[in-house]
Amino acid sequence: MAILWILLAQASVTDESSEPKPVQLEPLSNWEIVQKPYGCAVRRSFGAFDKPTTIELRRDEPNSGGFDIAITSAEFDLRDSSFQATLLPDGIEYRPPLPGKERSSTGSIWTVWPHNIQEASKRGITGDEWDRYMAEDGPENFRRRVKTLEIQDLFSEDLVLPIGAISKPRRQLEHCYENVMVANGMPREDAINDSRPVELRNSRKLLRSLLPSLPPVYFERIKQKKQVSVSFAVFLDADAQPTRCRLTTVPRYSQLEKAGCDKLIKNGRYRFKRNEERRPAMIQAGYLYREDIGFITTGG
Repeated sequence: MAILWILLAQASVTDESSEPKPVQLEPLSNWEIVQKPYGCAVRRSFGAFDKPTTIELRRDEPNSGGFDIAITSAEFDLRDSSFQATLLPDGIEYRPPLPGKERSSTGSIWTVWPHNIQEASKRGITGDEWDRYMAEDGPENFRRRVKTLEIQDLFSEDLVLPIGAISKPRRQLEHCYENVMVANGMPREDAINDSRPVELRNSRKLLRSLLPSLPPVYFERIKQKKQVSVSFAVFLDADAQPTRCRLTTVPRYSQLEKAGCDKLIKNGRYRFKRNEERRPAMIQAGYLYREDIGFITTGG
């Protein structure tokens, strides 16, 4: 019997040692700001110079503190499976339910998902405990402590990226997006304060007419009582006439973006709110489903 236990122990050690370990890629660059017509990214590359793995923190709408995470790799093959992304130490193990796939002009395929920057120990806290956590600037303290982003099951190898603290890149995104709104004609004060001087008068009617264009996966998620968020950003000139439109939520379905922006530009009825001076502006409109509030239209 003793020999049997020894053999079993040896087999266990062999199995553990044969498990593939994640590949840690060393940084090739510092964070770099990339300003685009509709949004911003801060980008950093890792691994081999000739086959880099690149991560971006992206911001395509002026929601408070929000951003998307995107990654592409010239070295590792993509897997067609659910994957996990974890910010360590202390972050939650997060499997994005609806990641997006985007092909760049150079042919690179980016995987994109909305960030879920939460401390594992703080998940589910409510009431006074949540108020104390926010009053003590808990989210920012967590962002300062981040050391690595671990990616499992997305590529042919699991990866560890030593991205470092993300507090500074997040601030860079905020400043960059202010510049995007200014580049679209908005006064800097409006960009900084996220002012919305314009309203969409026929928001509910227009958004209801767009419902048939929503991808079926959204209705499936609603049936399962899982959160759904869809948001468009519309830029307007000083006469409240739309000039540009963008679907800002991930996944960025091209057909949904076209259908939604066509309606928002051609059929939207925009006007300045009472006592607001005429000036270039931006407005958001979309949908939100949560089990506690149901399905509602947003923005406008």
